[in-house]
Amino acid sequence: PGAQEAVKRFLKERRWGVTAIAAELLLGEGDENAITLVRELLEDPEREVRTEAAFVLAAWGRDPAALPVLMQVYQEGDRNLKLKVLE
Repeated sequence: PGAQEAVKRFLKERRWGVTAIAAELLLGEGDENAITLVRELLEDPEREVRTEAAFVLAAWGRDPAALPVLMQVYQEGDRNLKLKVLE
């Protein structure tokens, strides 16, 4: 309970080390619902949350659900964000 809100808070803060650990624990140790929780954040109204959720899904399991968000972020982002998307 509350896992999605906790992950959302980590994603919003953009502390990649903490986010990566939290996401890895949630996705690696959680059940099938864990990945659904993170995927739902791809539709979050806050761009930062959507972006970080896409980065987590792309890095953790190369989840194709992240691709539309990453493509949009790339088109709208500054140079640094574009480089991060390309990574």
